[in-house]
Amino acid sequence: MSESRTSITLEELEAGTYQLTSVAPFRIAFTVPSGWFKGTIDWAVWDSDSNASVAFAVPENLYIDPCAAGEGLRDPAVGPTVADLVSALGTVPGTSTSAASDVTVAGFVGIVVVALIVADIAVLEYLGLRRLGTAA
Repeated sequence: MSESRTSITLEELEAGTYQLTSVAPFRIAFTVPSGWFKGTIDWAVWDSDSNASVAFAVPENLYIDPCAAGEGLRDPAVGPTVADLVSALGTVPGTSTSAASDVTVAGFVGIVVVALIVADIAVLEYLGLRRLGTAA
């Protein structure tokens, strides 16, 4: 019996500055060192060890359970504030979030939240994912 898997094509980025335009109306410039990759997702990059990633998005809502998209989106939708999003992320099965903290980067004021996603190996294999640097 043959099993088909979806794989992610990785593109190694050259060290340098990139401009992201896929999260309209924003235009975001960021600089990465060598050893960073981009996959098929236009709004995220990660390092070669998969220990760090940077993603940019303007979420309007969240799935009730991202591993069971058929369950649909949250109703009511996530509220319009960062606090609403942080609160909603903390309710997603298999996730844990830090409290929101104020941050200033290069003179820009914002809020940082650390979101941890807990997945066991069966979930990763089902999604066709693997740790970078391991055999396919």
